[in-house]
Amino acid sequence: MRKYMLASILIAAAVIPALAQSPPSNSVTLNWTNPSAYASGQALTIGQVSVFYDTTETSQSGPATTLTTPPLLPGPHTFAVSACDNLVPQTCGAMSNAATVTIPAVPLVVPAISNLTATVNP
Repeated sequence: MRKYMLASILIAAAVIPALAQSPPSNSVTLNWTNPSAYASGQALTIGQVSVFYDTTETSQSGPATTLTTPPLLPGPHTFAVSACDNLVPQTCGAMSNAATVTIPAVPLVVPAISNLTATVNP
């Protein structure tokens, strides 16, 4: 019985991440591949990745390879990433290529009033 219960728990644990919520509207998900070696060929351990978009910089510890932004305002947004090693002092690589997306403007439409009534007064 315990063996089957453990198997059910493991299956549920594998399925639940797949049911995770979708990213919020007007957010952007970035994906990239970190370098695995220095230019000299020596193995590289990523200590941090810095993500730059518009005037914002955010850093993620460790070898992150994805980031989803909060909802962004309509218009163009440009992104780049830079990986840093885990040495002290830390050495960071050059910025990646830039990726640009445009969040479409959504026109604000005021809906019509739908509950108007008229009453004859005595």
